[in-house]
Amino acid sequence: ISSFLSWISSSFGRLIIKEYPPASISSQNILSIIRELEMKRAGFKPDFICVDYVGLMIPNNKSFSDNTYGKLKTVSEELRAIGSKLNVPIFSAVQVNRAGYNEEKLGLNNTSDSMGIPMSADLMIMVSRNEELDKQNKMWWEIAKSRWSKNGGGLRVHVDFDHMRISDGDDLLINEELTDEQKEL
Repeated sequence: ISSFLSWISSSFGRLIIKEYPPASISSQNILSIIRELEMKRAGFKPDFICVDYVGLMIPNNKSFSDNTYGKLKTVSEELRAIGSKLNVPIFSAVQVNRAGYNEEKLGLNNTSDSMGIPMSADLMIMVSRNEELDKQNKMWWEIAKSRWSKNGGGLRVHVDFDHMRISDGDDLLINEELTDEQKEL
């Protein structure tokens, strides 16, 4: 057992969670946390940074635009800059607008709050569910935007809702589920 535990800790690292109240943390604060961890733990480099969620952050500069588009676009750009600077992926979540509720497939137009978020993102995966998918314990993941590949591909994943565990479905790439337009891409 001890060799297994040693293998687990050396293979998967540690999860560090920092929690802050809404509208109290900026991208600069996140960078400061990373720098502090680098000083305290020699060789520290995060594998990824997860922000839950970008809509609750504030821009570095307090003199941001009063509108939601400007604020969230600025925050998204600042997070993207940190990811680029540290060469670390950063991911977050964004809510879906009313038009997207109960839709099986979503697009960038279903982004709530600000289109500034998808404009800054390198990759946006829209995760959707409806009653039919819920009955099947499935979710649909659609690549709505990617700077590295074609947009529009998707996959259906299996969900254990009791434990909120997501796994590959046996029907990984579902080309039959794509529209004719998406298949032509």
